[in-house]
Order: sequence, then structure tokens, then C-alpha cells
Amino acid sequence: MKARVRGRSRLVNVENPPVNVTHCRPWGSIISIISVYKLLRFTGNVCSRTTQQSGVIFAQSMIVAKTIALFQSSALWRPAGVVYPKLPAKNKDLAGFTFVELCVAITVTALFGAAVFATNSRLMIALKTQKENTAATMVIQQRMESLRACSFTEVATKDYLESNIFNAPTGSEGPLGNLNEQVAVGVYGNTAVAPIMLLRNAQHSTTPQELSTNDTLTNYNLLQVDLLLQWTGANGRTRTRQLSAIFGKGNIGP
Repeated sequence: MKARVRGRSRLVNVENPPVNVTHCRPWGSIISIISVYKLLRFTGNVCSRTTQQSGVIFAQSMIVAKTIALFQSSALWRPAGVVYPKLPAKNKDLAGFTFVELCVAITVTALFGAAVFATNSRLMIALKTQKENTAATMVIQQRMESLRACSFTEVATKDYLESNIFNAPTGSEGPLGNLNEQVAVGVYGNTAVAPIMLLRNAQHSTTPQELSTNDTLTNYNLLQVDLLLQWTGANGRTRTRQLSAIFGKGNIGP
């Protein structure tokens, strides 16, 4: 099939249009390479960012892809001095994609998949963290209520705490990994007096480990009880929960 170009008498073969290699403009290729490089950098960083930042990166990648499409349709993309005749209607369905377009499509798809995966992972961690918070609150409240039901003398006695309060789990610490329960009973307002300190964990589940002891705490009028929970969270970080209370001789039994 032959066609005239811009009113000249020169005939052009539509099936094999000429390309003037020596006058080809490289701007479109350079922009495509830079754009693909930026998309690859976005994909490499998306898993280490937050969900909001991942959405911003995906929007930036779509803008870059649109820019590439605009340059492909502009004169910068085409060789200089060559006019491509319009293809017949019957051959439009035979048009394919360029290699750059294929690379952009693969990159955008990979970026979208990475963003979805990162969002799902962060949502799962958030759900597990909320479950851990609830479990830690229940454990520390159960321990404190058990101490409030005791007399002043029982709270100030190490043997009673080991045998009746911290000798068994509460039943709510299932979601808490590597849980350490620590209780410290000391004199309120006087840090010079050695407190009673017990530690309960997986290695000391039935008999708490004795960190410090004092048999003279019953001689004081006010005692401060500090409960400390420490565990490994779903994100691998060490988390803590603490609760303190003051016990006096006048408001509970002897």
C-alpha cells in the first residue's frame, strides 16, 4: 500500500515506514528509563513505609506512567523528519505494546501488590497489638484485685505471695509471648527500705523467683505495691504494662 507524505510526490510504504536513524530524537527513551528507575525505587521502599506513604507512592507511580504515555504520543518520541501514515481501520487491532509500556505495566502491578501486602501486614499487627493490650490489662487487674482481697499482713509477707497469689497463671495471658510478671512490695515514700520482689515467668511458673525480700514490712503503716508486666509484642518489640497501688493498715484487715 502506498501513500503520499505532506503533498510530496514521494511514496511511503505503510507496512514498512522508513526510519531516519541518524536524526532520531532520544528524549522519549531517556525519560522512560528515568521513570522506570524511579518506579523501581518506589517498589523497593514501599514495604518499609506506612500505609499512607504507600498510597502516596502508588499515586506518584501512576503520574509517572501517565507522563510516559503522553511522551509516547508526542513528537519527542518519534524520529525526526518521518511522518507515520495512519493505519487502515482493519489493522488497528494488530497494534501491540512497546517494551517500555510493558515494563511500566509490570512495575505498576508489582507496586500495587507490594502496597496491598504491606497494608495487610500492618493491619494484622495492629489487630494483634490490640489483643495484647486487652490481655495485659486483664492480667494486671486480676493480680491487683487478688492483692486487694488480702489482709495487710498477707500483702507484706513473701511466703503468702509466693504460695497464694503468684503461684498460678491468671488465664488471660495467652496472647502475651515471653511474659514476665514482677511484683514489688515496699514502704510507701521510703525507698531506703528493701522491698519484696518476686518474678514469675515460663521458667518459674509455679514458684516465683525471689529477687529481694524483707520480713519487717508489717512494721510500717503504708505499703506500695508495683505490678510490672513485660512481654514480646507481635512486631517483635518488648512491651510493658505497669500498675501501682497503696495499701494501709486502716483500710484492710490486720
